[in-house]
Amino acid sequence: MNNLGDIRERNDAGVRPLEKYYLRMDNCKNIKELIEENAKISTEIGLNGIFPFFISSDFRNEEKELLYLDSTYFIYEKTYFNKELFPDFESEFMEYAQKLFTESGESPERAEKDAKETYRLLEFFSVNAKDDFSQTDFDVCTISSLDEMMTNADIKDVLSVLSLEDTKEAAVCDIKFEKLLNNMLKGENLDVFKAYSKFAMLDFYAPYLSEDIADAKKKFGEKAQKIYNDGENELSEAEKWLDETLAQVYINKYIQKEEIDDINSIFNELKDIYKKKISSNSDIGEKTKEALIKRIDGLTLVTAEQKDDAQISYDSKNSTFADNIIEIQSEKYKNYLRWHSGDEKIWLSPILDITACYDPAQNCVFLPVGLISEPFYSKSYTKAEKLGGIGCIISHETAHAIDNGGSIYEYGENDDNISGNWEREDIEKFKEKAKRVELAYRNEKGTDETSVATTGEDIADITGVSCIIDACGNDKYKQRKMFEKYAQIWYAVYTDEYRDFMDMYGDHSGEKYRVNTVLKNFTQFRSVYNITKNDKMYLDEKDSLKIW
Repeated sequence: MNNLGDIRERNDAGVRPLEKYYLRMDNCKNIKELIEENAKISTEIGLNGIFPFFISSDFRNEEKELLYLDSTYFIYEKTYFNKELFPDFESEFMEYAQKLFTESGESPERAEKDAKETYRLLEFFSVNAKDDFSQTDFDVCTISSLDEMMTNADIKDVLSVLSLEDTKEAAVCDIKFEKLLNNMLKGENLDVFKAYSKFAMLDFYAPYLSEDIADAKKKFGEKAQKIYNDGENELSEAEKWLDETLAQVYINKYIQKEEIDDINSIFNELKDIYKKKISSNSDIGEKTKEALIKRIDGLTLVTAEQKDDAQISYDSKNSTFADNIIEIQSEKYKNYLRWHSGDEKIWLSPILDITACYDPAQNCVFLPVGLISEPFYSKSYTKAEKLGGIGCIISHETAHAIDNGGSIYEYGENDDNISGNWEREDIEKFKEKAKRVELAYRNEKGTDETSVATTGEDIADITGVSCIIDACGNDKYKQRKMFEKYAQIWYAVYTDEYRDFMDMYGDHSGEKYRVNTVLKNFTQFRSVYNITKNDKMYLDEKDSLKIW
């Protein structure tokens, strides 16, 4: 495996890695050709400036996916074009853009012209685009209606190039902006959009081109945008771009197949316990039970898997740093299409991380390789310790398959954005239980602000622990080992300031609450440690929180 530092030392080819792409843009004879070429290039290098379509979870139902049309790549917010706040932005942009254009082979005269036109277009984009928006601000329309609205662009053709032609509707970030963009997509502006498309590509890849270009990008940020940073060293670049490859090297060396089989066995056992809890729950009807059990049946665990092809893919003789980034981007788009077709799962977090997550659209739990280590897991652990460690992580994420992030609790009475798994009357009963959880955590924390935001995760904590208790059985010694491992994995040392910050803005309750507030709800815990009314961890059975 070659060293990233060696690659960077040989990266003296300027913008050569991008040459064939901007030449293809230059050779376009009309706007339609340029838009189509833009889309083709986006599949090859991971950048689509004019029509950035992407697939993600449907904000109306997170268990489905939806095509989105984001704002055109305008790079800089409108604030930067305020001469009072950023008086040097235009002059510094012109210097930087001309540097990129001349490096790509343009004459000084054309480089200056293209820089000016790009600046004006970016200013237009930034000033006319929405300042901020949430998912619910998207306007959902059919592809046919979007195609009819964009009279100067063939949207269906763009989606075909992107291999997304099977989609029927799209959520558009900014309808008003798209109409303005459509009015500008005319033959008279062909050269303007060529310059813009080339700049967007060169600017995106500038940190990975020659040292001279990378330094120009950094200096522009420092001078014009008042952004100061030291850049990224080779190690952070490797972590950023080679997460999957480095993870695979680690997996092949340190993770054994029997460990993965063991973890999958725990996962399957917990799934069975969830299904039993659903079946025996008297607060939900048969339709809801059937839907939830089907959801759990289809749930998969995505974790480490040994492969033989754990290597960086590039030509060690001729590649530059940028060549390799382009290759990685291209492979990512291929993976994206495989995910869209249902053939592959897309990781939502770094594989080497220790943060597990549940994705409702893919209906799977992602278990990063960092969790397959102590204190979360060791093949030498007893089953009770495994349940208290990695078992509780898996069980917590599995709870989100029933109610992702507490979303059912958060929906209003007239909100139709509710998972199809739940009947309306069952949701109301669930809300009553969830309200008790919210009030209990408010009482524990002593504040109103920090409890509501974490209610969904608090519910998953309580539900998850109830399942690992069932899996552990009635042996008190085993239960003790499980509870102590559970407490160990949440051990943390904070400054007061960081603890207060996380209590205010974190999605999860603090570690103290994830242990004490959760465990005191269970009879088994109180019994194992002989907790009485005189102990602070005592909670009367009638006050215990029971979700499932």
